[in-house]
Amino acid sequence: MSSQILYALPYLKEALLSQLKDAASGWAELKIIDHQIPEAEYRTHLECADFVVGNPKAEWLEGTPVRVLQLGSAGFDGYFGHGIESRPNFTLCNLKGAAPIGIAENTLSMMLFFSRKILLHMQGKQNRQFNRTIWNGEEFFYGELNGSTVCVVGIGSTGSQIARVCSGLQMRVIAVDLEGIKTPDWVEKLYTTDELYDALGEADHVVLAVIGGPTTQDLVDNRFLDAMKPGAYLYNSSRGTVIVEHELIEALKNGHLAGAGLDVFREEPLPPDSPLWDLDNVIITPHIACIATNYGVRMCDIFLKNLNNFRNGLPLFNIVPELSSTEVHPKAS
Repeated sequence: MSSQILYALPYLKEALLSQLKDAASGWAELKIIDHQIPEAEYRTHLECADFVVGNPKAEWLEGTPVRVLQLGSAGFDGYFGHGIESRPNFTLCNLKGAAPIGIAENTLSMMLFFSRKILLHMQGKQNRQFNRTIWNGEEFFYGELNGSTVCVVGIGSTGSQIARVCSGLQMRVIAVDLEGIKTPDWVEKLYTTDELYDALGEADHVVLAVIGGPTTQDLVDNRFLDAMKPGAYLYNSSRGTVIVEHELIEALKNGHLAGAGLDVFREEPLPPDSPLWDLDNVIITPHIACIATNYGVRMCDIFLKNLNNFRNGLPLFNIVPELSSTEVHPKAS
């Protein structure tokens, strides 16, 4: 009996989907569905699937034969608390490794936006005003990233890429290790979790590159913010649940923080009445930091690796151990 593979994501071009079809040929039936179909129809497809590529709700897996859920995202915090780790012979894999390039470049664009006062010049263009301010009476009007200190909180694949990009601009890079990762060459100093607040006090820019879930819930609270250097900037493209938003808003309003670049939020879409919209020292992007030209290619590479390893009974890539009951599967028939 052949395996049943269900693909329910919107992103891949036909050429990349053809690669998945080729990978399944001869041993599995690949079913491609619209990820936005009604729940009842989606559940019907899950009842026939061994391997799923997509982001179905955790409760939809109950009573299905699904052995592998390959998420179409790096985030997996929505799957906690549903007991899926108790499913026999079940593995959850995420999309770790596809997003770092986009997230690093999005973060860098926010840093440059603040440093080069781009908002001011956009407003000047709209008003046809050639405002050329160079000196504010005490220092030059524009900042520079070169020589400034960035603290990357979380130094996994995304944090490591952010650190690499910042290092290339001759920024001093320090990091806080939340996962026991070996220090990358481009990180000058690695702090432990217990040293988090010491690290924050050194940084002109603090970048959050952590996973979502119980261990990072409300990480950025008043204590975290108070530990940051006055006039520093905060950037978040990880998970919205990491930040206590009303406490961040207060730190931005009272001037303790110079600004924040935010791509993710506790509630998405960000409600129209959120105070964040009204703050001139906040950059908002709509949860798009990971998206980049070759994102689909990197996604497909991960899907192909795991399909081939599933077929051959080998360990899968990007396993989320706390939400999986096994790592190796019997060779597919």
